[in-house]
Amino acid sequence: MPGLLIEPGLPLYPRDAFFAKLPPRLPRTLVIQGERDAKTPYDAALRHVAALRERGPVEVFTIADGAHFALWTSSVCVEKGIDAFVDKRPLTPPCRTVKVRMQH
Repeated sequence: MPGLLIEPGLPLYPRDAFFAKLPPRLPRTLVIQGERDAKTPYDAALRHVAALRERGPVEVFTIADGAHFALWTSSVCVEKGIDAFVDKRPLTPPCRTVKVRMQH
């Protein structure tokens, strides 16, 4: 148990020549970002997208009040954004996460 508290939860990989570098070109890319993502703050994500756009077309689909890994927390919302991106339709304005109330 103590090892689980100290060890990183994800595997670590050795840094190679590609570490922290942008690729020379990007294909059309969709970034799905929650406004309340504690692991990747929204403004930091937008700065990263700006850097990526220098290498190719990048679109941002925003989830208002969305947390990290919005695909799990806002799946219907994210599905609409992915469908629009794949169909090459304009992305909708930010969608909202669905609040679920637990019944006791």
